[in-house]
Amino acid sequence: MIKVLSIYGQSISWRGPIITHLLFADDSIIFSKVTPHETLLIDQIMKHYDKINCQVINLDKSLLAFNWNTPPNVQAHIAAILNIKNTLSCDKFVRLPSSFSRSKKDAFVLIKERIQNKTIEWKEKMLSQGGKEMLIKAVTQAIPVCAMSCFRLSSSLCKDINS
Repeated sequence: MIKVLSIYGQSISWRGPIITHLLFADDSIIFSKVTPHETLLIDQIMKHYDKINCQVINLDKSLLAFNWNTPPNVQAHIAAILNIKNTLSCDKFVRLPSSFSRSKKDAFVLIKERIQNKTIEWKEKMLSQGGKEMLIKAVTQAIPVCAMSCFRLSSSLCKDINS
């Protein structure tokens, strides 16, 4: 008999659905309330995952991120139970910002910087004009695809990237 483990999760908006987890290739995000009960459930889920999949979760690469109003002593207690380090901020996940300021342009400046860094690298290489054009089309168009599949980028950012 399989015991059903259930965590509460979080809602993005007042009427939005409750999200308990997000899965990206080999990365996962688990959302829960900050309670001893849900912490123990997450610990059980991770141990159950290890047994079923014969894969060990790398706790050295795992991070905890808490809401701003979670007391530091509660954060430390939960980090100790799960044996996962607490991070003060979760700046990026899957190369996308995990939180936004009012300006989307500021939030996605990382995309523009990555493209600029790539083009600077290519200037140093001895490539033909056609080779440079292929790199620009293949790589720089692929960099913002993940962000564009989740968010609507500002037209000014798109113009900056195109220039």
